Amino acid sequence: MKKGIFVAFIYSNFHKNIGIINKFDSFIHYFNKNGTDIILKPVILVPENFEAGQLFPELKFIPINFMAPANGFLDYIQGKIASVKKFIIEVKRHKPDFIYLRYPVADPILFIALKYLKKIYPDMKLITEHQTKELFEVKLLKKPLHFFLEYIFGKYIRNMLDGIVSMSKSISVYQKSQISSKIKNTRFLVLGNSVDLKKNRIRRIVPGYDSEELKLGFVGNLSSWHGIDRLIHGLSDYIGTRKIKLYLVGKGSEFDKLKSELNLIPSKERVVFLGSLTGKDLADFYCSINIAVSSLALHRLEMTDGGPLKTPEYMAKGIPFIIGYNDLEIPPHFPFVFRVSSDDKPIDINKLFCFYDTLIGKKQTDMMRKFAKKNMCFSVKTAKLYNFFKNLV
Repeated sequence: MKKGIFVAFIYSNFHKNIGIINKFDSFIHYFNKNGTDIILKPVILVPENFEAGQLFPELKFIPINFMAPANGFLDYIQGKIASVKKFIIEVKRHKPDFIYLRYPVADPILFIALKYLKKIYPDMKLITEHQTKELFEVKLLKKPLHFFLEYIFGKYIRNMLDGIVSMSKSISVYQKSQISSKIKNTRFLVLGNSVDLKKNRIRRIVPGYDSEELKLGFVGNLSSWHGIDRLIHGLSDYIGTRKIKLYLVGKGSEFDKLKSELNLIPSKERVVFLGSLTGKDLADFYCSINIAVSSLALHRLEMTDGGPLKTPEYMAKGIPFIIGYNDLEIPPHFPFVFRVSSDDKPIDINKLFCFYDTLIGKKQTDMMRKFAKKNMCFSVKTAKLYNFFKNLV
C-alpha cells in the first residue's frame, strides 16, 4: 500500500474557513473509499485558536502560533518558520510516498523545506493543488509582499513538482507557464471542485414562481472575482416595474467596499446584507431564493474558465444560478444556468427576468441533483485523483 499526506496551511480563524474545512473533510473521507492501494492522511496546519478538531474527527489539525503580515514582517517570518517546521516533523513521522500540498503563496521558507524533504526522501513525489492563478490573485488583493515572494520563489517550487492538479484548464495552462522548459516530467490533471451530496442535500422547499418578485442569493466570502458589483450596478440601471432583491450571505475583502458603493446609487433597497449564516438559518435561506449567484468576474484573475466551490453546491441543492465564466463541466445549453459575459459590464436585469420566466413548470431540483451526482460529487472526482496518484507513485 502507498501512503500519502494531504497538507494545507490555514492562516485565519475557523469561521472564515468553514467551507474549505468541510471540503477537506469530505475529500479525505471519499478519497480513502476508492481502494486499498493508496491511503491519504490529512495534515492541516492552523492558528492556535482554530478550535475545530472535535467537529471533524477525520482531519488532523496541527496548531501553530503564526502571525499575519500586519503584525510585522519579522512576526510573519517567525510564524512561517514555525508552521514549516511542524510540516517537516509530520512528513518525517509519516514517511509518505507522496505529499499532496494545497498550494499556498510561495516563500523562501517553504522552498527550502521542500528542497530539504526532496533531498532526504528522493523517491517521495511532490504534488500540488491549485485553485487560482496565484500571482494575479495576490495582485488583485493588493498584497505586494505575497506578490514578490510568489514571483521569485513560485517557479523554483514548481520546478521540483512531480504533479500539478488544477481546478480549471486556464489555471493548468498558467501553472505550466511557471515551470522551466527544461523540466519535462511534471504531470498535470484538471479537476474541478466537488460537492458532498450528503452535506448538500436538496433544499426541502422550492419557492413558488412569483411573476412580480425575484429573489437572488449569494453565499461566500465576498471577493472581487465574485463580481457582485456587476449585479449592484445592474440593479441600479434597472428601471422595470418587477421587483427584485439581492441577498448577500458572508463577509470578505469586498464587504466594506460593496456597502460603500451601495450608498452612492439609488438601488440600495434592492440589496440586503445578511452577514454570516450557518445551520438551519443557512438552509432556510437557500429555500427562500429563486436564483443563486456564483462567480461573475473570474476574468479579474485572468481566468476564462473555472469551477468555483459554490457552483457544484448550488447544482446539488437544485438552485438555478448565474455564472460569468465558462464552466467546462456544465453543457452550454443546460437550462438552469444563466450565463453572463466575462467582463465588468453591469448585469442586464431584464435578461435575468427572461431567464427566470423560463423556469416556470420545470422540475429543476431533480434534474440538477442528478447532474451533480453524475458529474460533480466527491466519489466521481476523487476516483480520478486516485488514478492520477496511482500512476505517479
